[in-house]
Amino acid sequence: RPDSHFVCFSLRGLPERLKAPVLLLALDAIWRQIEGPLRRRCVLVDEAWSLMREPQGARFLFKLAKAARKRWCGLTAITQDAGDLLDTDLGQAVVANAATQVLMRQAPQAIDRVGEAFRLSAGERRHLLACPPGHGILIADEQRIPLRVVASPPEHELVTSDPAELAERATA
Repeated sequence: RPDSHFVCFSLRGLPERLKAPVLLLALDAIWRQIEGPLRRRCVLVDEAWSLMREPQGARFLFKLAKAARKRWCGLTAITQDAGDLLDTDLGQAVVANAATQVLMRQAPQAIDRVGEAFRLSAGERRHLLACPPGHGILIADEQRIPLRVVASPPEHELVTSDPAELAERATA
């Protein structure tokens, strides 16, 4: 229910021809909640690349990045490839409006673009090229600190996307 405490919209399993209209309906429901009475909210967009590839989705994410704080709303946009956001003007504006960024391991072909966009030092670039899973850099304002994300076993089970773990879970 769109007015519940926790709402998740998933496009998984939808035929490709339905994804764009369903996405627009989901974005409309989210925006209606944000424009409603002021209360603390958080919008988390996983696989932000899929939202950015739709023009209406990209405009929505940009609008949310600009207006969220004024509406007591936090925005988290997650993507495995920062280039997904950095490749467009709207995506760059989303990144520029973020108070905090978390960068995890980067691919060699992406490090120059990411390094330039986030003004990373040579050492930070080397760290992001070599760090193990769960490690990265936390950027808040001008502060930059090494980061290690450690999930408890129940958290790990809830958020893992490791295909081997998911297959094992499905057969259990």
